[in-house]
Amino acid sequence: MRSPDQYAIVDWQHYLFAAIERETGEPWKPPSYIVAGWTRKIKELLKAEFDSYDLALGIDLLAIHWVDTEQLTPYRVLSPGYLITMLQDIPRPLVLRRAVWFSRFAQTDDESWYYKYWLTQLESSLSTPAGVEGRGELLSKSIRKLADAEHIIRGRDAVATFKYHWLRSI
Repeated sequence: MRSPDQYAIVDWQHYLFAAIERETGEPWKPPSYIVAGWTRKIKELLKAEFDSYDLALGIDLLAIHWVDTEQLTPYRVLSPGYLITMLQDIPRPLVLRRAVWFSRFAQTDDESWYYKYWLTQLESSLSTPAGVEGRGELLSKSIRKLADAEHIIRGRDAVATFKYHWLRSI
């Protein structure tokens, strides 16, 4: 299974189209010059070493809000500032954002529950003030459990089911 940190530009194009179709229920059929603009902007972000998981979650958020963003140019929508503004609603460390991305591959209700539980535990530990007893233990246990889940999902050729779609819950 490939993850955003392993995507080639053609994978990013497929990701964009699939996200829009998933969230709108209809295939996106833009003219070729629009596709070229989006592709060029994605390449620029990757060349500038914009985090690939942030880019993937940003594209997912854009797709969720496609009605509002469809008319904007890719240069505006995919500008680091615009994506970072959207992602500021998710002021979480990379470990959480990675887990959010991998949670889409939960195949069963139990796996979906597992992700929901440990993402909630991680968020709880992150929002607990430093120095509170048990915070460090909960933080490290949550990170370990989410890393275990990522390892299992990476080990199989999974299809995203979105049984648990964390981005829609924020």
